[in-house]
Amino acid sequence: MTRPAPLIPMPASRRPAPTGHGTVALVQRAWRLTRLLAPLLVALLGAAPALALKASDAYLQWQVDGTTVTERLDIALRDLDRDLDLDADGDGNLTWGEVRSRWPDLQALAT
Repeated sequence: MTRPAPLIPMPASRRPAPTGHGTVALVQRAWRLTRLLAPLLVALLGAAPALALKASDAYLQWQVDGTTVTERLDIALRDLDRDLDLDADGDGNLTWGEVRSRWPDLQALAT
């Protein structure tokens, strides 16, 4: 069995000139590559915000009437469910009955 001859690089002086050699050809190639990659870049950057999770909102309102101050705290039920496990039957849906049955725990958490 004979071994193939080792590949010896051809001297630069004997290499054939590449097709489309020159500044114009390089600019054209760069423009084609840009046109191919630009939609991909836009798609990747446009999808990035979709991966982020929005923090939930809670609102605290104070109403002052003379010397009387009334406060109200609105918290998303999903946040309360995370902390207090409000979904008693575990079906993934919160009912008003489940929330009402844990009302003392909700008040203790809010104060």
